[in-house]
Amino acid sequence: MTGRPARTRPLLLQRDFGVYWAASLLATSGMWLWRITGPILLFELTSSAFMLGVLSVASYGPILLLSFAGGVLADRFPRRALIAMSHGLTGTLFAVLAAVHATSGLSPALLCCAAVVEGVAVSLAKPALNSFVAELVPTDRLAEAIAVNTAQFTLAQLVGPAVATGLLVVGGPALPLAVAAALYLPLVVAMRLVHSHHAPHRGMASARLRDLVGTGLTAVRQRPVAQLLLVIAVGSIALEGGVRVLAPQFVRDALGRAESSAGMVLTGQALGSVVAVLVIGRVQRRWPPLRVARQAFVVIAFALAGYALAPNVGVALALAAVIGAAQTTSFSVATSALHQVTADHLRGRIMAVHAMALLGMRPVAGLAAGSLASVAGPRLASGAFVLLGAAGVLAVRRVATVLHEAPSTPELMASRPTLATSPGAPR
Repeated sequence: MTGRPARTRPLLLQRDFGVYWAASLLATSGMWLWRITGPILLFELTSSAFMLGVLSVASYGPILLLSFAGGVLADRFPRRALIAMSHGLTGTLFAVLAAVHATSGLSPALLCCAAVVEGVAVSLAKPALNSFVAELVPTDRLAEAIAVNTAQFTLAQLVGPAVATGLLVVGGPALPLAVAAALYLPLVVAMRLVHSHHAPHRGMASARLRDLVGTGLTAVRQRPVAQLLLVIAVGSIALEGGVRVLAPQFVRDALGRAESSAGMVLTGQALGSVVAVLVIGRVQRRWPPLRVARQAFVVIAFALAGYALAPNVGVALALAAVIGAAQTTSFSVATSALHQVTADHLRGRIMAVHAMALLGMRPVAGLAAGSLASVAGPRLASGAFVLLGAAGVLAVRRVATVLHEAPSTPELMASRPTLATSPGAPR
């Protein structure tokens, strides 16, 4: 490559970041193969919406319980090693599941146990993954790298459900599970190829575990801005319960289609997320970020109401795309702001709290959605999540107030976020 200094090249053309991004895209796509195949297979075995909620708890519960331990490890040890180990474990798990299903078949209990193991692996990897981007790029390009990395995740959301649906039709559940196992291998290899610029801070490796945990928890507890930004992200993720968790039952009982059509609805949601990533930079240049987040929650509330009343798969797919775009927008605003206010020596633990707040909320939302759908049906259960959209609007307004009132906190804040100081920001 000639004509442009390496520092100014597009990030995807820079060796370390490009290799990491491509391998992460494959691994995340593999994760979505599991996240689509597991619930569909479980619902075919049990015909129980409640069991869909149980599977969500089994998958995301370990993340709620163990992510902070993963954050401590991410600040204490090389993040590359943690990422490689956890993804190697997950790929092996999916290969075993594919083999078992192809030979003797999977049981509901085995699916739930596998979800627990996968959740433990994610809890170890997620804080390191969230922090690792900062090791691959210069500080002045970190915001750009976060946006590009978000595009990787949302693109995998688009590819994974679509591929899972096709593989389920062609080869049954064993095929997408086997492909998912293969897709985890490139990231394990990539961790051997990329150059990491992170070394644990002096004294971190020898510090007592209790002290590391206490420092990270204190950093969040004493910073109202960080707490509120996490609340916004939690609201964005919890809203998934209205679409993603209930999709197999929604398409069957509310729309009269086969459970495998759930992949179409989830593909629409992922497509909306991809569109949001492409335009969010332009949107934020025109409007203050908190105003963007507030309007995103308003859109989510109205789109969820329409989705709950959708007469067919086409309408449900279109509204799921709107919901996906608005969710990604509100989530991106909160996450980029949290990176802005996080010092590097706390990044692993703060990102662990981020993972706990995001992914740990999913079992709660999933169990609530599954339980409500069992009693009142999938339409009412999906519609009930409109209330979370309204709560998101209030949370964004509160963030704006705290940002105006709270003093700067250099220990945690790498730079003062300009979220509520632009003209027209919500007051």
